Amino acid sequence: MKKYLNFLKAVIICLFLASVCGNVLSANKKGYQVNQAEKIFYASRTAFVRVEPDKDANIVVAVKQGERLEEIGHYDLPGWIKVKLSNGEIGWIPKSVVATTIEKERGKWEIEKEKDIHKQGYAEKSPEEKKIEVYIRQIKEDLYSSEGGKAYNRLVKIGRPAIIYLVRALKDEEIDHFYRSYYAEILGKIGDPSAIPALIEALKNEEICRSAANALGDIGDETAIPDLIKVILSVPYKPDSYFSSYTSYGSCAGAAANALGKIGRPAVPPLVKILQRISNPLGGWSSKDYIVKALGATRDKSAIPPLIELLQEKHCGVAVEALGIIGDKSAVPALIKVLKSEDKEGWARAEAATSLGKIADKSSIPVLIEALGFGGQDSIEIRKASAVALGEIGDKSAIPVLAKKAEEGTWSTWGHSEGADTRRALSKIVYKQNSSTLLSILKNKNLENCYRFWELVLSSLYEKNGPAVISIYKRLKNEVNNRHLKETITEKIEKVNLELGVKRDLSGSLIKYAVEYRKCLKQFRFLEYQLKYKTTSDKFEIRTKELQSFVKTKFEPVSKKFSYAMGVYSEKYGAMKLRDFAITHGFLDLLK
Repeated sequence: MKKYLNFLKAVIICLFLASVCGNVLSANKKGYQVNQAEKIFYASRTAFVRVEPDKDANIVVAVKQGERLEEIGHYDLPGWIKVKLSNGEIGWIPKSVVATTIEKERGKWEIEKEKDIHKQGYAEKSPEEKKIEVYIRQIKEDLYSSEGGKAYNRLVKIGRPAIIYLVRALKDEEIDHFYRSYYAEILGKIGDPSAIPALIEALKNEEICRSAANALGDIGDETAIPDLIKVILSVPYKPDSYFSSYTSYGSCAGAAANALGKIGRPAVPPLVKILQRISNPLGGWSSKDYIVKALGATRDKSAIPPLIELLQEKHCGVAVEALGIIGDKSAVPALIKVLKSEDKEGWARAEAATSLGKIADKSSIPVLIEALGFGGQDSIEIRKASAVALGEIGDKSAIPVLAKKAEEGTWSTWGHSEGADTRRALSKIVYKQNSSTLLSILKNKNLENCYRFWELVLSSLYEKNGPAVISIYKRLKNEVNNRHLKETITEKIEKVNLELGVKRDLSGSLIKYAVEYRKCLKQFRFLEYQLKYKTTSDKFEIRTKELQSFVKTKFEPVSKKFSYAMGVYSEKYGAMKLRDFAITHGFLDLLK
């Protein structure tokens, strides 16, 4: 009997070993290879653990996002891992829903795989995931409604969890490219590097490459530099399209250049290296022009030497512009040389003046003042740019020449007044000066006929001194000899007194001016009636002068006061309150 029991035990052991060997062989027949090295994973989202590596197999249990999973043997089976849960249960889970410890800490749940696990039936959608899909659909259906705008902002706010859905929508060619561009834009605003592969892929699509390039610039990761440079290098050299391509900043290459500029210093060495290999000259907005634009957009000083070398070319405007964007004073001598060089094109010379204004180095003031008198081809644009640059620098030494130039009214070929641009530049300088500086400049008798300049100075003095400006105005009135300037100062004094009076008692001033205006209006109508119906031919000229004198000395001043008081009241209380006030005090008819 004892022998029989020992024999039975041996049979059972053999059967068990045969079963184990059979499972291993079965796994090997299916192409699975077992590796007993254990590894810890975490569920990247809610998912199902199944009995077999099949999405239709029975479910063992559902695991929550972040739950610890222990790999109990890696089988060479694409897409599946056999795991042991913390409660001891064993089953199969898709690889697409697990993450390593490092990925868990960073919050990156295998986004780069971009797999729609819900379509494959691996997991149920969480409430947040359902919201994300709704927001993506709202952008496609109601982009210009309030709901579409809210959906856009909400996706940006959600951030990383929305990336996998945005990437899928970006790649969906059945969606119109217009909406796909917005998905790329949202990915850029989220700013997560995990979206870079999809955005790089989108650069190949001409319809959405601009938005993809802008998004890569917003993310600012240097891994995108080679692909952005490829976009720029795809632009051919077309010398005949130089001016027609001047406004081509909206192209894919322009967006790529801006993106490289946002990435900054890491983009400079590869851009300079490629720039040195391109043999064609600047012009035509070819790839060389866009590389130069990208170097300027980086605002890195290491890009200055290669840019200065390009100033030797005739069509060097884009290099001049890039130096102005960088804004370093070391480029000033080279820019001055371009401004004074008559063999350069007009745009390059005008851009040189603009760049000098951006750098705002005072050593360039004499050259800019000299440029205000340049003649020749495109001279108007050069003079305009020089005047604007002087305004940006803001030094008082430019005031006399700009004051005289502001009286001129030459019109440029692009339809903008040279005098108007000069006056705006002069205004910038005037408003930067203190009152004592302005008063000292006003003693220059050569500026007495520069009426626009005087108007700027008087307005600036009022803004800086408030009501105390009246005493300054009165002193100036006694010092100047020009009759026109005396009248201008008198008008300013009256205007300040009017403003002060209205501010002290708005309602009382409005009633007072309404009464005065009614009297003047009645007198005006009487004189007009006398002139039309009661005046003989021998007295017509006398009556006409009498009416004109009345209008100028009494009617117009009172009318201005009444209009000003009404405007202040309406701005403070509203038009309906003004109407009610007029009804109460009996001057509603004067509002018509």
